[in-house]
Amino acid sequence: MADCAFHILLPLLAMFIVTYGNNTGEKMKYIIILLPLALMPDLDHFFFMHRMLLHNIFIPLIFIIVSILFTNPRVKFAARVGAVYVASHIILDLFSGGVALLYPLSHNIFFIQAELLFDKGFSCVLDWGMIPYSIEWALAKGSVMTSTSSAAILIVGLSVICIMYRARYSKHQEKW
Repeated sequence: MADCAFHILLPLLAMFIVTYGNNTGEKMKYIIILLPLALMPDLDHFFFMHRMLLHNIFIPLIFIIVSILFTNPRVKFAARVGAVYVASHIILDLFSGGVALLYPLSHNIFFIQAELLFDKGFSCVLDWGMIPYSIEWALAKGSVMTSTSSAAILIVGLSVICIMYRARYSKHQEKW
């Protein structure tokens, strides 16, 4: 199951990799500040609709529409970063039990199961589909943090990223 550490570190590293070019320092500020959006879909857990209310394609679409409608480059970039963070969370959960991808239009849980098995040889398992939403399923997938080691990985990873950011970009104050 994808947990807090993966939901934060994977999209953060992806944003660091793809953000090059002009105004990198200013863009990195947005990437760091908007990082809580990577965990935003799990807020639906508190509304007893985990992996349903905020785990659907319409939430990242809101960010994409904002990036299209606004002409300010900072707003456009921030909206795109938000879309990446939220969409990455949904995609990770799609591979770890499933999400209600089309809620509120459909209450079905869409899932993808991909495994590599190395027991007496090599085999690949790929399965996808949908199942009806049930409270038992929601309770089974209700954990946000699955291990203390992932919390330690998250803290160390974010600390290293912040130190690298501070060392690299605090010297260069770029204009947007």
